[in-house]
Amino acid sequence: MTKRLILIDGYNVLNKWKSLKKEKQKSIAAARDKLIEIIHKYADFTDAEIKIVFDGKPNMPLEIKDPIVIYSKEKDTADSAIERLVYQTQDRKNILVVTSDVMQQKMVFGMGGFYKNAEDFEDMVNEALEKADSDIERFNKSSKLSNYPEVKRKDA
Repeated sequence: MTKRLILIDGYNVLNKWKSLKKEKQKSIAAARDKLIEIIHKYADFTDAEIKIVFDGKPNMPLEIKDPIVIYSKEKDTADSAIERLVYQTQDRKNILVVTSDVMQQKMVFGMGGFYKNAEDFEDMVNEALEKADSDIERFNKSSKLSNYPEVKRKDA
């Protein structure tokens, strides 16, 4: 079975997520870093390969492996980079592109992939992280009865 590939249109998502509003007021870089951090946490609880695609060049090198963070080449856009990634993928029915850009959604769907708008993806990510926290809490309660060590999320 092919692993699901999630391609995230970075700045599109950054501009749509309510939870990034405060960071965005500080700076776009702060909001971008927070988005990467949230998706990094989410990646721990999904078996999908995740790539976040941004326009432009990074300010500093990233030291994380999951999600994979991609910056478009000079004179290129995140949209065209995502289109190329979709086109280069053989099993497009396992691709989910996260964007609220209607033209990009149509392109992805026309190529046989799927899309989710940024707001719905934010809800999906929040639900997954809340479930993970709940599962960890439930495990820790039961492990106290069994004398197992307490478990924590990597980021906690």
